Amino acid sequence: MVIQALPDRAAAAQASVWDHEYQLATGADFIGASPCQQVSAAALAAARRAMRLDTRLLGTASHDLRQPLQAIALWVELLRERIDDPEVCRILAKIHSTAQGAERLLDILLDISRLDLGVIAPKPVDFHAGVLLDHLCATFAPAAARSRLKLRVRSSDSIARSDPVLLERVLSNFVSNAIRNTKQGGVLVGCRRRSGHLCFEVWDTGSGIPAERLPDIFDEFVQLGADGGRPHGGVGLGLSIANRTAELLGHRIRVRSRVGSGSCFRIDVPRGEALHPAACDTPADDAAGIYGAFVVFVEDDAQQRDAMEQLLQRWGCHTLTASSGAGAVTQLSDHLRAPNLLLCDYRLANHETGMDAIRALRAAIGDEVPAIVISGEPHAFVDPELHASGIPLLRKPVAAEQLRLRLAELLSPKGRPAA
Repeated sequence: MVIQALPDRAAAAQASVWDHEYQLATGADFIGASPCQQVSAAALAAARRAMRLDTRLLGTASHDLRQPLQAIALWVELLRERIDDPEVCRILAKIHSTAQGAERLLDILLDISRLDLGVIAPKPVDFHAGVLLDHLCATFAPAAARSRLKLRVRSSDSIARSDPVLLERVLSNFVSNAIRNTKQGGVLVGCRRRSGHLCFEVWDTGSGIPAERLPDIFDEFVQLGADGGRPHGGVGLGLSIANRTAELLGHRIRVRSRVGSGSCFRIDVPRGEALHPAACDTPADDAAGIYGAFVVFVEDDAQQRDAMEQLLQRWGCHTLTASSGAGAVTQLSDHLRAPNLLLCDYRLANHETGMDAIRALRAAIGDEVPAIVISGEPHAFVDPELHASGIPLLRKPVAAEQLRLRLAELLSPKGRPAA
């Protein structure tokens, strides 16, 4: 209910802002004299306050709604590692799939709200196209396997310039639609060089889209599929969000399709500059490197603390968990060993953030211990200090394998402090 109300309230507030800004700029007077201008100024300020309130509400809703999804993902992973019964494993897979469906729906609702509120600000950087493509493949490989489809990636060593988070959202919508609308064959994701830009493309061998429907596919609630039906349960918002995000980025989307043969969705992205060699390091893929590490986990939600502690211990880590940075510092005073890594939720109780906890812990330890922040916040609501710090930010709900590989990367010998 909260999320559905956001766009309407935001639209009304924005309309009010525009109306009153017009009056103030032109001298237009709906009531009479200069007191009206004072009324208009007050109304403008009230409308802006309403928009700021909706923005804060969106950030809180995003965090609170992702909390139970994160807990479910952790508990399911723990059960998977302990149970060998095939039937129970199938049930767990269905639970996991259902939770992912809820996450996708939440993402759609939050994306629409963020776009309507105008709080998304692109942050273009130069990055390796191949890293983004490989991450897409890892994210969607399980869904493709469940649909008995081949998901292939034609990687690239090219450098792109865009906001990688927003660009990945666009491409994720393309891949998700391709998998849902392909019954046999496969999906190919790749990147090709063109003069002055790169073409990120998603090909599928699905049913294709009739030519007369192509102009409408980016409208809200439009379903894909040659038969005009509702192919696989989508709500018809993914491509609309992708198109609005691409417009925000200043990138062009093109579509080619043939009924009975499949479709190709393409987005053109500017080329970037060559990156420093240090930026080309690839993450460590040997998760065994986390065994024996001492990890401090700060999270104010007791369910998630419990689940994460058990998961980390299952991987062979020593753990210390606390609900706040101060609580973690107090507990550390009883330990002779310094932690190897700090893992913190972004939004903690009493207005504390994960960055606050990390600063307090690093000050107490006297060392720049590697850290990871986990957040359910929309990208635009996270403190710019976190983005500037270089501390990895993982988005809830975090897949266990994604977390394990990130831990292995940061706990590699060059990044691991001496015990």
